[in-house]
Amino acid sequence: MELQQIAEQTIKQLAGYKAEVYLNRSENTSVSVLDQKIEELKTSIEQSLALRVLRDNKMGFAYTSDLSPDGIAFCLHHAQENLKYNQEDAFWDIAEKKHLSSEKHLDIYDSTLKSLSITDKISFAMQTEKIARGFDPR
Repeated sequence: MELQQIAEQTIKQLAGYKAEVYLNRSENTSVSVLDQKIEELKTSIEQSLALRVLRDNKMGFAYTSDLSPDGIAFCLHHAQENLKYNQEDAFWDIAEKKHLSSEKHLDIYDSTLKSLSITDKISFAMQTEKIARGFDPR
């Protein structure tokens, strides 16, 4: 299931609450090269859901890395339960949704990196090491 669908379904289950849903999914690859040999190669996919719910001037929070239906239900339950035991605070609120204008877009991520194969990433790491040793052999 896509993150947008998970967010929409989670919000629907929180009727009667002010709620904030934060979802994250990232794919990571790490390549370490020493003397033109692969020293370490790691790939991972991380995903998470964080919920903040407000009702009657109380806030509940819960977090999970299990995005299965059972994992999400568990997170929802704990956010609602945590709310019951927190102190009231009349100033709790959810921030308004703001959209960044295109003028503020920093363009600091190279999306072509995501499409590189593991072989290309290893080659890039070896090339980087070779260039670095060309400047300083230590």
